Amino acid sequence: MYSQLGVSRAVLATKTGASKQPAHRQAAKDAHQKSLDIYLNMKSKGTLGVSDAAKPDELANEIAKCDAALNRK
Repeated sequence: MYSQLGVSRAVLATKTGASKQPAHRQAAKDAHQKSLDIYLNMKSKGTLGVSDAAKPDELANEIAKCDAALNRK
């Protein structure tokens, strides 16, 4: 899913040169946002499972981390 892609891109950002980090952080943020949008859509339709109830908050936290990292540059 997109959240896994976001995690992978965030990890890649920590292991790459400074010039490529912003692009990887932005890609991570975008992937997390896509995933969050899907979960919020499911929640609004009442189809979000109980086991995934905390996922939107977790994704919002990951997006905030990406924003913080992008703003540090």
